[in-house]
Amino acid sequence: MIAKKQLKLTPQPEEIKNVIGISCHENDYRISWALNNKIQLSLKRSDNHKLIEPKSGLEQEFALYSYFAEDHISYYLVSNSSEKGSLMDEFKNMDYLFIIIGELPPSKLNFLLQQIKQMEIISAAFLLNIEKMKSKNRLFFS
Repeated sequence: MIAKKQLKLTPQPEEIKNVIGISCHENDYRISWALNNKIQLSLKRSDNHKLIEPKSGLEQEFALYSYFAEDHISYYLVSNSSEKGSLMDEFKNMDYLFIIIGELPPSKLNFLLQQIKQMEIISAAFLLNIEKMKSKNRLFFS
């Protein structure tokens, strides 16, 4: 009998260029609506971002909104907390993560950040350092 080898194919996450951490005590649908109005996006509710911890088997779900722009830039708004813990433990003080995938000029990124900071429902917004994210692989949306 010939032994069979099984290969696991793990999709590589798209390169995440920018993440803005947002502190806001509003519901996910409210912040999504506010972002759509303030920065002219069309974030729409997607299936929850689901994670299963390999070691413990703990399953977590995080609210997820997405928008794919014509300029090949993808925008995601994901809740940083669920009933069972945080998506990104190193940023527990952030309620939401606004993820931008694609080539966005620094001037446009700064403009977006300033627009978000001006929103009344936002307590704080910060550009997060991708390089310091130990668990950035948790941001892969399949």
